[in-house]
Amino acid sequence: MSDPVVQLIVSPNEPWVSTDILLAEGDRIRITAVADGKYADKGLACDANGPLGKKGRLFDRWFRNPGPLSPIRWTPGFGAIRHLRVLQDRDGRRASFLTLIAAIGRDDAESNVRVVGSGADLIAHRAGPLFLFANDWPGGVGEKDDARFFDADGHLSKTYSNNEGSLSVTIERLA
Repeated sequence: MSDPVVQLIVSPNEPWVSTDILLAEGDRIRITAVADGKYADKGLACDANGPLGKKGRLFDRWFRNPGPLSPIRWTPGFGAIRHLRVLQDRDGRRASFLTLIAAIGRDDAESNVRVVGSGADLIAHRAGPLFLFANDWPGGVGEKDDARFFDADGHLSKTYSNNEGSLSVTIERLA
């Protein structure tokens, strides 16, 4: 990271947002995010921490990780993976719909990601490029790699393409 402060826009429609920041193991950064007034998952108002209000909490409870007896789990159209990309991060922080997540490399395994939400200080646990994304159901036809985010015709999955708005993100190096 050559600049001490980097600002960028994160779209909730992109499965991976490159920050163009290369981290070394042990680098310390602070990430803050502010949602515009349109940030939403299929019309459900959200901020960088996830769904807002009573309706948002109910939505989160029912759809975040539906159990095997839930009819939602078996409803067609949600893709091969039937839960959020990230349920919790390497430190045990819980993630919800459209929560801002940071990853080193294009690796969203829970052992590699950190929940950022509206803000977090991070220490890089390994070297690599910093990526961000809004957490959602993958919704694609595959269970691995980018096939998780695209339908059989190669279009962005319904779960990612129905998101709206953006996050204004600031990343700064800490001493």
